[in-house]
Amino acid sequence: MISENAILIMWTGVMLGFLVVHFGLNRVCCELRRIRGKIK
Repeated sequence: MISENAILIMWTGVMLGFLVVHFGLNRVCCELRRIRGKIK
């Protein structure tokens, strides 16, 4: 049986990964918009 600590650590990693991906995508979108604005 898995200990509660292992589950907690796993969930924390999942949530951190989700946040990193979310903010990373937002940043990429902002950069793309800025580049497009410069081209136009």
